[in-house]
Amino acid sequence: MDRWRLGLWDRDAGYVRSLGRYIRERAGERLEVRVFTSEDALRMCLDEGGLEGVLAGDAVLSVCREYPGLWTALLAEREEEVSEEAFPVIGKYQSAEQIWRRILETGGAGALRVKKETEREILGLCSPSQGARLLALGLFMSRILAEAGRSLFLTLDAFARMPEELSAPEAEGELSELYYYYCQGKLDGPRIQTALGRWGRTDWAVPAERPEDLCGRDRSYEPEFFLELAEAGDYRYLVLELGGGLPEKEAVLSQCGRLLVPVPREPWERQRTEALLGWLEGRGFGERIVRCGFPVFGEGAGFCSLEREYAGAAGAQVRKLLEEQGYLTGGEDGGGRDQKTAFVPAGSGRRDGRRAAFGDDR
Repeated sequence: MDRWRLGLWDRDAGYVRSLGRYIRERAGERLEVRVFTSEDALRMCLDEGGLEGVLAGDAVLSVCREYPGLWTALLAEREEEVSEEAFPVIGKYQSAEQIWRRILETGGAGALRVKKETEREILGLCSPSQGARLLALGLFMSRILAEAGRSLFLTLDAFARMPEELSAPEAEGELSELYYYYCQGKLDGPRIQTALGRWGRTDWAVPAERPEDLCGRDRSYEPEFFLELAEAGDYRYLVLELGGGLPEKEAVLSQCGRLLVPVPREPWERQRTEALLGWLEGRGFGERIVRCGFPVFGEGAGFCSLEREYAGAAGAQVRKLLEEQGYLTGGEDGGGRDQKTAFVPAGSGRRDGRRAAFGDDR
């Protein structure tokens, strides 16, 4: 059995089908969701061993009690309600995202069973010019890549702040909290999901308030942390904005299949980028480099909202870049690229060969 199977029951067919659609999209292939409005249909499915868990109203809890080992939670009108069997209680009238998080928090961890054979890839973003443009480029890439497989965006920029229009994670915590659980050997799918924000179909983490919190065990920026984060969270793509201080992040750079380096148009900024490219090549990363440019925001009128930029010309430019680099052609199985193993240099981002879709006017 590859997927955990969750049943949802409610008398309101429209409500429970809508909730089911959201959870299917949120969990991806890790979870099979079945929706019921009939007690008899639910019982028949349970008799056949077709479910590991059920979220249902009080009217059918008596049915669920007959199946030992079945994870059961009460879908209640009010969160304050108490079930007779001390089942977890999840309030019905809250957002679907809140319900999903409560499923994870109350023990529905089987919903995040990871397929170990899933291929994964880290894409790094490098630039001496830090700021909103590089952050937006990474977010756009991650959101577009989510069309081909689960994706997560992280920034290691010491002074990065996520755009205010993004909905912050409801649970307290940031990237350094996930690193803490990694150090304790407690990093798992439910803990990851309850700590992340979501934009479209991509996930993102609040940047570390203090970058030094991501350094420990006598090493700076352990690459194993990012590898385990991607595997425990079942991410096909991990997009890393690497920020400054690249020498101390060299071990992380070595795990990136491709290193995208935006080349600005301004001569003074271009000189700094050329120095960065020289350093990367000197450290043996030349075959991973993909030269690109920054998307043109606001069509000359300046940056407007993140959502509007994504839906407009800037988002289209990033999509074209990813298409030209061979992504977005294979659907949910990972984009149709010829990568043989995970976390291995792509070997196709030659500095003198492949150019990006926008901004590089060399």
